[in-house]
Amino acid sequence: MTDEIQWLVPPASLSLSGDEQFTGMPGTTVRDFWQFALGDLRMNNARGYLAEFLVGKALGIKDLKRVEWDSYDLLFGDITIEIKSSAYLQSWEQKKISALSFSGLQGTRYHPRAPGDGMDPA
Repeated sequence: MTDEIQWLVPPASLSLSGDEQFTGMPGTTVRDFWQFALGDLRMNNARGYLAEFLVGKALGIKDLKRVEWDSYDLLFGDITIEIKSSAYLQSWEQKKISALSFSGLQGTRYHPRAPGDGMDPA
């Protein structure tokens, strides 16, 4: 006998303006959070998000939204695009500039309903 999994499917995301208030926290907005979490575009995760955003805008992709854990960063027609970024200078102190390297990259697609652990080498 197999148990049927009841998948939790999140609702579609809503575009936020940044002016939305957090319940029970007067004067605290989504914009405040964005400035806290992504206020330094030199941080590795913020830099990656920025690179994806800039490439999407440059390609003229309409309704540009980031989907966490998708198997690609952008969809341009039927072309999937993976964006990588790096920087010589970081948001922390360094003895020397960072070496930029993108060799040996391998992707893995994740799908929660895939057999096993959901990982599928790209």
